[in-house]
Amino acid sequence: MNEAQSRYDIPPYVLVMACLTSGFRGDLKTVRLTCSDHFLREALQRINSRSKSLSYAWSFHGEKSPTQCLSIRTAMADDNANVLTAQALIKFDTLQVKHITT
Repeated sequence: MNEAQSRYDIPPYVLVMACLTSGFRGDLKTVRLTCSDHFLREALQRINSRSKSLSYAWSFHGEKSPTQCLSIRTAMADDNANVLTAQALIKFDTLQVKHITT
C-alpha cells in the first residue's frame, strides 16, 4: 500500500478522479503518488484544455459489481537484472456521476 492509499483509505482510481476534480481542489501531490507520469501528463493536458467558464465535479457512488481480475501475466523484463514485470487486466463496473455547470 502506498502513502496516498493509506492516507485516504480509498481505492486508487477513486482517489485519482477525486483529486483531478474539484473534490480535492487539484491535489496533484496525491495524484503523483498514485499514478504514472504518462497518465498525469495526459490528465493535466485535459484539465488545462477545459473551459474556464464551466465548473466540473465528479462523484463516485459505488461499485455496480465486484472488481474482477480478468487476466494476469508476468515475464522477465531483463534476463541480466532479474526484473519481473506484470500486466493485469482489471474490470471495474462502477457508478459515477460527472456534473458540468456554468
